[in-house]
Amino acid sequence: MSRITNYKCDKCGAEDTDNRGVDLKFVGIGIKNDNYSSYLERSFNLQDAQRRGMEMCKKCRLELGIEPTATPETDPPETYPSLEDMIREIVREEISSQ
Repeated sequence: MSRITNYKCDKCGAEDTDNRGVDLKFVGIGIKNDNYSSYLERSFNLQDAQRRGMEMCKKCRLELGIEPTATPETDPPETYPSLEDMIREIVREEISSQ
């Protein structure tokens, strides 16, 4: 006897028999409680995150903006010679020209 497990997104309803196609992850939903400590530092606690939540696919997480996206690699900024390098170059030119 075999078992087939269906993975289903709780938000959009996308289904798959393995977790590769939908890439489900648990997203905790909690109540933000804001407290003040004795040093007047503000702290936030996320309560009830394990009791309230849903399994969401990657597409839904991207739509909500809670899935980190890869940043495209950019060319490094153009570097300019420092004042010290410019002085050394001028001195080298003067020495070689004599």
